[in-house]
Amino acid sequence: MVSNEIQQAQQAPQQHPMIGALDGHSYGLSHIADQSASKGERIKLAIMQQARVNPRLRECPVQEIVAAAYKVAALDLDASGATGEVWIIPKGDKVDVWIGAQGMIKLAYRSGQVSLVTMGDVREGDDFAFDPSDTRKPIRHTPRSGTRPIVATWAQCVLTSGHVIASVVFGDEFPVLIQAAKDRLRGGYDRSPWPKHADRMIALVALRRCLKRAPKSVLQLPQQVTVDNDGVIHATPAPQGRLAQEVVSETAMLAVDDGVIDAQPE
Repeated sequence: MVSNEIQQAQQAPQQHPMIGALDGHSYGLSHIADQSASKGERIKLAIMQQARVNPRLRECPVQEIVAAAYKVAALDLDASGATGEVWIIPKGDKVDVWIGAQGMIKLAYRSGQVSLVTMGDVREGDDFAFDPSDTRKPIRHTPRSGTRPIVATWAQCVLTSGHVIASVVFGDEFPVLIQAAKDRLRGGYDRSPWPKHADRMIALVALRRCLKRAPKSVLQLPQQVTVDNDGVIHATPAPQGRLAQEVVSETAMLAVDDGVIDAQPE
């Protein structure tokens, strides 16, 4: 039985050019990383769902939307927006693909080398200690208040070997990270998640730093996808079918500027 969300997505404007373009690339999207034939249809429905929630996505060039679809296909993450794994963000006449904390965590679990990923916010009055030299329990945190200001955020990754790695971003670095985001995004800062969700964006920084300390194979990114030191997703997909030449020329220059709104891991 088709879910209500999928039914709503299917009710998005059927005449929009992006529908035909994504249909034309269904085979190419479905066969990236040897995935199933239904993958292209799932990605199309996910993008339609995000376009229903954010109508500005419908105003973006079709080539940009198709290029974003190939990035999502290469990562093999859910782009519907419901899980917080991947977000498709319109930025002027460009479309960015932002990977969230849940997406990073899913990639880590997929590697088979990670047994647990946890994240937390430290608030004023909490009992908190961080010992990076302790490979068994580097984070010791007992929350005492759920309403006081956040003074630090942390992420911890337990490898299947039993080794534990962790990263902490303390409050004195918060304004530095926010200013760095303003400098990177420039005019796009106000349209990014940073102004309303700075605490979640900083939590993503902690998670990204933690996973960077894990074995390189943990994130298990496809060959055509890389994540740089700022968490920027770069992709050079190889589209097939209709509009292929236009998409190749466009995606060669696409990149995501910074992280994404995330949800705390379960």
